[in-house]
Amino acid sequence: MFALEGPGAAVTVATIQDGPTGTVVKEVQQIKFTQPPLVNEVQIVNMSWAPIVLEVQRISLTAAVVMTGSFTLSYNSLSTASLPFNAEAVAVQSALQGVVGVGSVNVTRTHALNTRGFVWDVTFLTSSAGSRPDLTVNKANIVPSASATLTQSKLIAGTSPLSGTFVLSYLGFPTTSLAVDISAAALQTQLATILPPIVAVTKSFAATCTVWRITFGLTTAAPSLVVANGGGLSGSGASVTTRRDIPGGVLMGGTFKVAYNSVSTSAIPLSATALATALAPIAPSFTISSASTTFSIEFNITFAATAGNVPLLVVDASTVTGTTVTTNVTTVQSGSYAPLGGSFQLTWNKTQSSGPIAFNAANSTIAAALQLLPGVGTVMVGPRLSLVSGYQWQVTFMDSWKMANASNLRNLELQGGLLTGTNATMTWTPIVDSLGVKVPLFITTNGQAFVDTSLMFTYHDEIVLDSMDPLNGPVNGSTTVTITLAPQSMTLSLNQSVYCRFGVSIVTGSVLNATRLECISPEVSDAGDVSVEISVNGMDFSSTGLMFQYRWQLQLVSVSPLRGPIAGGTLLSVAMAAAVSPLDVFACIIGGQVVPAEQVNASHVFCRTPPLAVGSAVRRVAVEITCNHQIYSTSDLQFTYTDPLYLTGVTPAWGPATGGTTVKVRGGDFDLAQSAWCRFGEKVVDGLVESPEYIACQTPQFDPVGQVQRITTTASGY
Repeated sequence: MFALEGPGAAVTVATIQDGPTGTVVKEVQQIKFTQPPLVNEVQIVNMSWAPIVLEVQRISLTAAVVMTGSFTLSYNSLSTASLPFNAEAVAVQSALQGVVGVGSVNVTRTHALNTRGFVWDVTFLTSSAGSRPDLTVNKANIVPSASATLTQSKLIAGTSPLSGTFVLSYLGFPTTSLAVDISAAALQTQLATILPPIVAVTKSFAATCTVWRITFGLTTAAPSLVVANGGGLSGSGASVTTRRDIPGGVLMGGTFKVAYNSVSTSAIPLSATALATALAPIAPSFTISSASTTFSIEFNITFAATAGNVPLLVVDASTVTGTTVTTNVTTVQSGSYAPLGGSFQLTWNKTQSSGPIAFNAANSTIAAALQLLPGVGTVMVGPRLSLVSGYQWQVTFMDSWKMANASNLRNLELQGGLLTGTNATMTWTPIVDSLGVKVPLFITTNGQAFVDTSLMFTYHDEIVLDSMDPLNGPVNGSTTVTITLAPQSMTLSLNQSVYCRFGVSIVTGSVLNATRLECISPEVSDAGDVSVEISVNGMDFSSTGLMFQYRWQLQLVSVSPLRGPIAGGTLLSVAMAAAVSPLDVFACIIGGQVVPAEQVNASHVFCRTPPLAVGSAVRRVAVEITCNHQIYSTSDLQFTYTDPLYLTGVTPAWGPATGGTTVKVRGGDFDLAQSAWCRFGEKVVDGLVESPEYIACQTPQFDPVGQVQRITTTASGY
């Protein structure tokens, strides 16, 4: 198992246990709080008002005898011009509309029933004025005045439209004044300053009301009702009210208690950290993990293996809040434990034994047992370390420098069959130089008389490779390949010689650190896979079997498009001369800037152009490809960065829906040597560059999109 040479070499002997006889199982208990999916609270803000009604007043002039003359009407003490006793409706309408404050009116005239005279009905058409002052009448110029009756009456009182502001408050915290026509988005912004989280605010309309629907987010407390104050409203019948439309559920919250062996914690928030802090003083060593969703949270308590079978935790969830919260405590996995015990033995050459040694023997007992075995020589034991689950002794073999003793040490073994405890094991671990073991070199010419050469030969551990990057390169070599050693491999020193073998070709390498080195791939005559192995003496190579793939130099056919804006962002499609593997990690170098490929298929590599370097005077740049991020193609494909196009006008700006109109687009700077296209909406058509300033395109046929409008009619005053 080991070989020791030289004075002071040391070996560690350790016994380790993890519980009762058999597989170690740790106790796992789970505390889980759940609740069913909850609905969101919905509250309604309703603003209502009276229907808009136009005011109608009636003027009646009657007499039992024939009459002549004229009369006047007044509004707010302002009089009309004289109106003949039989004035037409249009004359009365014109006279009234000439009085300040009357506004637009509509007048109808009918003959009085069963008597001489006329009746004029005046409808005030300005809806925003509400109820109007009564018109006053003057019949002084009616002949005969005494026999004539001129009266005014209000047939329909007008109503005022809704206007002003209102205020909403939550738990005493008000919003600013809100306009009666506030949008849903604006109201949500206002409410966000006083309410718990809001999911959405929507707005709907009816003939005489507006409804805002407020949907609350789920929280650990039931939302209070929003309060409305309509003191700032004006208009006939204006009012604002609130109500709860859908009572919402409440997310779990509050606290709980946990008891272990009848000893309880104080109140604990629903938090893994808080649970760990509260439970630590009363329960065996453990770790806690947690997982949660919107409607559940679970805590998984994993006790130390030495805790064994742990009594089930008891949860008091009486102070957990929320809608329909249920609590479950389960044992996911029962634990077990048994103490380390018994004894072990040291044997030599499988024939001689030290006799039983207690699992926790003193240093002197171990030393005495070792020195009874043949050829061990003097030993020094100590210190003895008490581990979490066992003991460890360090043994120094003082005579290991003697060749006779060294060979005997290689025959020492441990026998732990008498140890008790789960997975009780013993290990005998040599502590040796990580660079290997040095032995003196002797030579002879007769097989008997050896001569000391004063030279040392060093044995090293096996070289095992872990990984290599990159995994491919061109056949002409020059790829820098970085190789990482596996954990079980020998380690390297910075000044150490190393060699890499690519197939049958051997090249020297350089050490980067104790576990990494790099080599330059040699040139080969043909593409294909070769094994890569490592040696530190140029003769004995590793046998891990890492493969490096030699490939022919990448050849590019074309790049499209050939031009794009200096801001970058153009997706280039690079056509390859030969099929490539989509599994390779490709990159492009565009004008000296390396960008990763966004997409690869068997025939194309796609890269997005970076912005043109600031201050660069070169607009036409080279485009090349690599599949190992070192060696690039040399195809000499080029891409040209261009200034962004700009447009200043279009002539004509309109045309028939059937299309076919030749449109000239003015702007710049257009290249006469390049193709051009125009897009009308979502339709793309070919264009013609006429000059650096103009492009001509023919409009496509327009496909109209139907429009839907709602027309609402209302009737009032009937």
